[in-house]
Amino acid sequence: MAGAHVYFGMTTVQDLQSRIQANDQVIWSAAALVLALRTNTPPDLRDASLTLLHSLGIDVDLSAENDPVTVRQGLAAQAASAILQSGALLRGDRPWADQSEETMQAQGRLSARGARLFKDVTLPLLPGLDALLARPGARMLDVGTGVGALAIAYAELFPALTVVGLDIMPSALKLAAQNVAESTVPHRVELRNQDVGDLTEVDTYSLAWIPAPFVSGPALREGLKRIREALIPGGWVIMGHAKIRANEGSAALSRLQTAVYGGTLLDDMRARDFLIEAGFAQTLSLPTPPGAPAITAGHR
Repeated sequence: MAGAHVYFGMTTVQDLQSRIQANDQVIWSAAALVLALRTNTPPDLRDASLTLLHSLGIDVDLSAENDPVTVRQGLAAQAASAILQSGALLRGDRPWADQSEETMQAQGRLSARGARLFKDVTLPLLPGLDALLARPGARMLDVGTGVGALAIAYAELFPALTVVGLDIMPSALKLAAQNVAESTVPHRVELRNQDVGDLTEVDTYSLAWIPAPFVSGPALREGLKRIREALIPGGWVIMGHAKIRANEGSAALSRLQTAVYGGTLLDDMRARDFLIEAGFAQTLSLPTPPGAPAITAGHR
């Protein structure tokens, strides 16, 4: 019938078309932001991107920052990460395994910011850990090291620390080896093609990091048990996981992202349950700023 609406639940085709058009502007604006922030964007694309951003009231002048180039690179990586990952998903690529080097490097640069967040915000809340990390020969375990960016950042921030990065993706470890070799700390970052479930070390590490969204439930349970044994007495594990709030849209987005990554969706309570089940007697849910993952810590 002419003029009739086709309904999907309570949504019409016209509603979906309007949403698609709105999303089109959002996606292209996000791409323009990446191009405007990158330092190697061709002039014509930079000018067109800046024109679009200015029409939206967005200014990318960062000259007032102490290190504007580094700030631009960090923001560009953050802005590009979701675009590149969602593009890979729509192409049918498997999470991480088939993703481009650019995508993996962008995600790595974004994750590396977590090291500074840890030092400034998280570390003061974990009793005794600052002294452990300052000891000569201190070691950290970075589970799912990817391209090694986070491991490098920790080694740079803590001069006494050697970071051991584990991953099971040869393509990521190849990039990690290149990044480590080009870093200022190549002698204090070790890379292993190893599953955390195969970890056999005991009383070795002062600190361990494990990202739940990238580790399946069974692997996370086993990995946390192995990590507890690998920590020295007084050591800490910090587990990153989704921020699941009352906002239904935010929770649904976290669920989709975790499904894409093949990991485990945890809220604060479930994260603490996982740690207690692994044998950690003391657990803490730690505050993090907007945009950062939730952090739950366990103390051996």
